[in-house]
Parts: sequence; C-alpha cells; structure tokens
Amino acid sequence: MESRELKQFVLALESARRRLRAAALAALGVTERQSASELATPAPAPRVGETYERDGKRFAVVAQLATASPPLLALAVQGRSVHVLDERARAHALPLRVCGVNSCPPSRALALPAVHPLAVELASGEELGAPLRLEYDYWWAQVSYDRRRACPAEPAEGAPPARGAGSAE
Repeated sequence: MESRELKQFVLALESARRRLRAAALAALGVTERQSASELATPAPAPRVGETYERDGKRFAVVAQLATASPPLLALAVQGRSVHVLDERARAHALPLRVCGVNSCPPSRALALPAVHPLAVELASGEELGAPLRLEYDYWWAQVSYDRRRACPAEPAEGAPPARGAGSAE
C-alpha cells in the first residue's frame, strides 16, 4: 500500500512534467491536438508518412503500434500542417525508498497484439508534415521497497497515522 504522501509527491511530479511539456510545445509554436486513430485498412498496408482515402476522407499513417484498439494520439498542429511528435523527454529519476514489501504476484507473459499502421483523419487542406522533435526534462519517482521493514496496517478512519507509516526515506 502506498502512502498518501507518496501519491501526492508522484502527482506533483506529473503536474510539473505536463507544464514542462506544454512549455516545449509553446517554444515550437505549435498547438497539440488529440486525434482519434484507426487501424489503417487498405491493402497493402500503407507505410508511416503515406496517405490514403476512404469514403471521401483523407487519412495519414502516423505510427505503427502493437495494439488491439487504436488510441488517441497527440499531434502537433502548425498552420495547415499536422506533425507527429518525436518526444525526446529526458527522464531524471528521484530514488525513493519506502517501507513495505511490494507484494505484487508474478505475472504471466501476455500475448502481444500484432503491429498495425495507425492513421488519423486529415481535415480539408491539412497536410502531414515532418515529425517535430519535442525535448524537455522531467523528474519521476523511482520507488523501491525496503524488504526488511513492513509498513504498519492502515489506521482506522479518523485515527492518526502511525509514526513513520508509508514515509519516504
């Protein structure tokens, strides 16, 4: 069980990462657009960077991904040009040691989905531009568990937490 303090710390780091990413997008002079993707259906499968038409709509293949259901994709828009983000975030770990034993059961190997080309619909007059490199730094909590020390049980609702429970060292 993770402590409330650890959760708040991780959420604060994520909030800072979002701010740094937004500043990097602004520095490039682009806006971000979340676009629904679809599995590219024409045969033979188009390659990344190619476009195709279906039912009077234009689509651009922007990625290849092993997925069973197409995700929302973050794209950069600059005028009439749509760009895939080539994110090069530089992650810096903040090592944290917390009490308790990470007791997740070992997982079985999952069957991986096949790799599919993913496409997004282009609006009238939009073109697919070259990928935009997006660089920024961010920090994340690298949590390790002290296997010699177990965390005390969670206090009852309204009871003060036990001294040192779930605290980071």
